[in-house]
Formats: sequence, structure tokens, C-alpha cells
Amino acid sequence: MNLPSFKIRASAVSEIMTNPRNKTELISKGAQTYCKKWLLSAIYGVRGGGSSKYTEKGIQCEEEAIEFAGAYLGWFLPEKNTRQFEDEHITGCPDVILPDFVADIKCSWDVFTFPLLEQEIPEQGYWMQLQAYMHLMGKTKAQLVYVLMPTPEDVPQYWTSAIPDNIEELDAELRIRVFEFDYNPEFIQSVQQRVLDCRTWIETLIK
Repeated sequence: MNLPSFKIRASAVSEIMTNPRNKTELISKGAQTYCKKWLLSAIYGVRGGGSSKYTEKGIQCEEEAIEFAGAYLGWFLPEKNTRQFEDEHITGCPDVILPDFVADIKCSWDVFTFPLLEQEIPEQGYWMQLQAYMHLMGKTKAQLVYVLMPTPEDVPQYWTSAIPDNIEELDAELRIRVFEFDYNPEFIQSVQQRVLDCRTWIETLIK
């Protein structure tokens, strides 16, 4: 089979970075599952995935959230990036690319998933995602920006979303939470090695 070389999407880096419990295995069970899905997608020419009320809200609110966050944070004319970037190991599409850093927008489902009171990011996978974006863009700084937006009424189960009716009247500091990161080259080196390990493991399936 004429298949492309395996590369990891920035948003999926965490899927392959868990260390295997069994030292005789090259990659973890979770990484094996991800590689199988990647291989099936490559063989059949389709991309797997699914949708949920959470992802639907994120997709629908993303551009407005970028404008809102950009105005509050002083970004200069922020626009949603739609260009895909890649190198030998990683591929990704950062939300916002600015002169000194990259930024990724997360539209929280409701007030209980919005990390207003958190001192550290709730999801470590997002840190990995931003590291990949910084690597691809040659940046040393990144911002992970959570934004609390009204839920569109056509999003499935929108009525379960705990969003105040006056959400757009609240102060921006109650709707925007920023986590900042520095580039970690040692982590990227570990990702590059894991991609090579995944390629080796995939080869055992297609021999």
C-alpha cells in the first residue's frame, strides 16, 4: 500500500504521549488505538471523528470568540487562521498567529466548564497542543484562551447549558481566562521520537 508517512496532529499529541505500561511494548495501548484509526483513515481516504454539543458550540462561536478575546487582550486585528502547517513529524492549524506568539481559543460549554478559578489548565493535552503549535510556527510563547460565549440555540441540547441570560453584559474578566506558556524544546523532542515509534509500530501492521 502506498500510504503517507505518519504525522501527529497538534490537537492529538496527547493521544500518543502516554508511556506504555508494558516495557516490552513500543507505544502505549492508547497510542496503538490512535495509530490504528490513523491507518484506517489513510487506507480508506476518510477522516474519523464525531460531533457533540461541545464541539458544535466551539465551531459556531470560534470566530466571534476570537474577536472578543482579541479586543480584550489587545491583539492587533486578530483573524482565524485556516492554514495548515506541518513539518516532518507534526501537523496543525493554530487558531491565531501573532508576531510574538500563537493562541488557541477554547469556547467553554458553560460556567462550570469555564476555568475562572483555576490556577493551572484543566486539560494537560492543551499544553501539548500549544507546544506543537509553537514548534510549527517558530514561536517561544503561546496563550491558551478560554472564552465564555452564549450558546447558539441550534446547538443540540442548548437548553442544558448553564449560561447566564445576561452573559454578554458581564465584564470581560468573567468571560475570558488566559493561560500562558513558554516553548519546551525537550518535550517536542519527545514528541518527535514518539512519532518515529508510532511509524515503526504501524509498519508491523502493514507488513
